[in-house]
Amino acid sequence: MKRLSHFVCFAVAIALLGAATAIAQTTFGTMLNELVDRDRLAMSSYSGQTYDLLQASSHDRNSTSLGAPANFANGDASKFWGTEVVDGQTEYIMLSDTGPGAIARWWMTGSSATDGEIRVYVDGAATPVLAGPMRTLLGENNNFGAELSFKSRVYASSPNSCGINLYAPIPYSQSVKVTYRGSLASSPPVYYNINYRKYDSGATVQSYSAGDPTSYSAQRNAANAALATPTVTGNVNLQHTDANVNLATGQNLTYSLGNAGAIRQLQVKVAGADQAAALRDTYLELTFDGQRTARVPLGHFFGNGDGSAAKPYNTFEDFYRTVAADGTMTARWVMPYQSSSQVRLVNEGSQNVNVALLKVDSGSWAWNADSMHFHANFREEKNIKTRAASGTADFRSLTVRGRGAYVGDTLSVRNGSSGWWGEGDEKVYVDYLDANGSGGNARPVHFGTGSEDYYGYAWCHTNTFVDKAFIAQPIGAGNNTANGRTVNSRVRGLDAIPFDESFKFDMEMWHWNETQVDYGAATYWYGAPGAVALRTAADLGANYRTGHDFALAGLPDTAGDGQWLYLSSSKADLSSPGTTTALLVFGGVGNAGHQGYGGGQNGHNLAAISDQYLFSDGGNNLGVQGAAGYHELALHPAGTVASGAFAGSAAMPFAVARWIAGESSAGLANINGSVRNLINNSDGIDFYIYVDGALRFSAAAGPTLPETYFDFDAAIFGGSIVDFVLGNNGSGNLFGDESMLRAIILVPDTKLLPDVLTATWKGGATSAPTSWSLTENWIPGTVVPDGAGIKVVFGDQDAAGNVVNIDSANRTVGSLVFHAGTGTTIQSAGGFSLTLDNNGNASTIDVAGSHAIDAPVIIENDTLISGPGALTISDSITGSHSLAVLGALTAESIQVNALYIGSAGASQAVPECSTLVLLGMAAIGLLAYSRRRPERILGRIPRPRN
Repeated sequence: MKRLSHFVCFAVAIALLGAATAIAQTTFGTMLNELVDRDRLAMSSYSGQTYDLLQASSHDRNSTSLGAPANFANGDASKFWGTEVVDGQTEYIMLSDTGPGAIARWWMTGSSATDGEIRVYVDGAATPVLAGPMRTLLGENNNFGAELSFKSRVYASSPNSCGINLYAPIPYSQSVKVTYRGSLASSPPVYYNINYRKYDSGATVQSYSAGDPTSYSAQRNAANAALATPTVTGNVNLQHTDANVNLATGQNLTYSLGNAGAIRQLQVKVAGADQAAALRDTYLELTFDGQRTARVPLGHFFGNGDGSAAKPYNTFEDFYRTVAADGTMTARWVMPYQSSSQVRLVNEGSQNVNVALLKVDSGSWAWNADSMHFHANFREEKNIKTRAASGTADFRSLTVRGRGAYVGDTLSVRNGSSGWWGEGDEKVYVDYLDANGSGGNARPVHFGTGSEDYYGYAWCHTNTFVDKAFIAQPIGAGNNTANGRTVNSRVRGLDAIPFDESFKFDMEMWHWNETQVDYGAATYWYGAPGAVALRTAADLGANYRTGHDFALAGLPDTAGDGQWLYLSSSKADLSSPGTTTALLVFGGVGNAGHQGYGGGQNGHNLAAISDQYLFSDGGNNLGVQGAAGYHELALHPAGTVASGAFAGSAAMPFAVARWIAGESSAGLANINGSVRNLINNSDGIDFYIYVDGALRFSAAAGPTLPETYFDFDAAIFGGSIVDFVLGNNGSGNLFGDESMLRAIILVPDTKLLPDVLTATWKGGATSAPTSWSLTENWIPGTVVPDGAGIKVVFGDQDAAGNVVNIDSANRTVGSLVFHAGTGTTIQSAGGFSLTLDNNGNASTIDVAGSHAIDAPVIIENDTLISGPGALTISDSITGSHSLAVLGALTAESIQVNALYIGSAGASQAVPECSTLVLLGMAAIGLLAYSRRRPERILGRIPRPRN
């Protein structure tokens, strides 16, 4: 679903949310207005229109998205989606779509001899509405204006050897087809990326016509002017300025705002003895409505990236940001909030920093269900060892759970050699998990043709371009200089990427040389309240630059996230890996003569492969065969060498990469990665993932193990065990030379949300009820949960029948999340109540498993019950707001035994503005209601049918 609409207002109603609203027509003119309207990025629809953003590109069709070597296929030239003959000439199809929709952003490149004709057909017309060479049609089109049609560089001798960009929209009501007409045999390669909107079927779109630039000349001229000279927009009625504030290490400068509104411009200038370090070590933190949504180094937040002592500032200006030569950095993202916001600068470096300027311009904002918060995240990795002329790995910039829209990023790269670093393609995954948290769309929705192409230029040129509205390269020295730096930015307008449930952004690390590089990515997105970015808690691959003796201990748990252990076993009981495995001892399993690792002739049972060395096994064998840049769980044979293969019975039927979660990883975690057999596809391998002893994923391959991809969500608590098991399926030959596993575990970024307490009850003794007031049952360091905005996560890990008593005080929380499969009951032994009040926002009850609330429930804000489980509320429900039940529930029932929604006092009738809303239920049972006894409304909601 695209969004939830407002709760409707009836005395007692059963309804579906999302009543029809007036939808404005989309035209060339309205899209130009939208392009320069920053407010609309913070809204989940614009003029009633919603859309998916897709991409057609010339990426190598052999590419996979699963981590196999073919994942990094790089033959991106002149790949099309079909051909057709028109007037006796062959036309190569770059995009074909049925409407309604609109082309939102278009990039191409070729070389000096690429002279074919680009053609755009709309609504099935035989004559193209646009036609011409790529350079003049897309990059030098005066009909659109210089800010909408441009090239990232100009070479007189090779006019097509540049990034050619078109940001003028091309809407269509029924269909669009984009073709290239030319001789590929004589012409050099064609590369292209086309982002296009696919509107909901009910959208009304006026198709582009040749006269649109003239008919909508006012909108065209206004858009070009706004993009050429970006300024703060909207209603600014409050300006706050701090100046000349000194921050010692650990100190912060904070400015807070109350009531509904929107920050419309931020300006910051800091100074330190080491200016580049001041920009890197001073963090900007943003908090909106109690949720911290940004914590990013200043230089990266404003698009400056990493600087150097000689050149700390990489000056540029785009539509949303400016880095000026005097060091003043400006952000013009619109940042709305419902009740409060906070801007904070924190000095996390070792030197004193002077805040020469912190200026916040804010104004009014009419917050509604369409409004979203602004988010920014940052992730970096240093000294990544790259493979020569091949992809190394996918660099994950961002993973999100929740609804929102992706609006841009800045990538800062330090290149370790003079070779080109940026052949890697972007891979954008949208709503790739289903409602149950299981892997859905394993292939990316956007698959690009190279990092430079994503950022709007081409041919790895070092030229700076610093005055374009949506792309920038303020420094490009790293494109061909050892230890040089490159900063690339792409921010989005009409090509913002909406998502409903989940989002992730990967960029391939693909270098022509074997060297070491640094990647640091700042990402920008908007999210509905509750949407959250995930951080890496465990990465089987994160430490591939450093060796560890896994035979002695797991990786150190320096951040409280957890640690890896590597286990081997001579038993084949996969149903209980935790009881049948032991720590791996190198050289101690199998034939003692097979201590070395020599390219498939001798081998270990299990090894952790590093690009630097294999861990010492007693034979001092430090050489390694494997993909440089990887550190993965690898299985190796342990039998007798026979004809170049390993035959005979195995001494080790399976091996385990075990992750033991730390306390900071508690919550709903995402587990994803891939497993593959690199050498002998005829070997039989089984693959399993267990979470706390429960099998969550399996891939019994039979005679072969093709690339296996996994991606799912699971409840993780401190001490939880995740076992990744590679095993022999019983065939004579074991694992060939190498079978490798890569895995990453992501958890909600609670470090970005210190103002929202998440308390997790982990279960206690089953012999007696557990009191809510016993703090030892919660995450260490937290208090008894009480207060608006607090999320309480119940994670029962022991026997069924656990009871939590509210027996010391009335409790107030923002949301309840039940992850226990065996059942938990919240009851009140002393008559105390449980209030759902999320500080003016909707509260939630998220159910997995079968649970009960046997205590008075007070609803102070609209409350949504959702999940795959069953919930019984057996005491009275009071309050002045509505209760909604989401149709995704698949349990037997939600039993509501007593319902009273209204102002206090059982003698009063149910007021007219109270609601019981059932979303998407296929069958609704008896709902009895008596105005004579408004405190008793009996109802049973049966299981929904598909």
